Amino acid sequence: MADDEDQLAENAFETLVSITDKSGNLRKDLKQDILQSVSTIRKVFAKMKTQLENKCKENKKTKRRV
Repeated sequence: MADDEDQLAENAFETLVSITDKSGNLRKDLKQDILQSVSTIRKVFAKMKTQLENKCKENKKTKRRV
């Protein structure tokens, strides 16, 4: 299920990136802002996913101890 959400998020990011490529009327500064924002959000999602996985591992270890 997590893979489905990962794919949905990635598809949304790719849509935003492709809009910047397709739109001839988009100002260069706005295009750069969109691309930078997508990059930042991708990094944040990756960090959050890693943190969540680590917390899940910690929870499993704690449950085993109990």
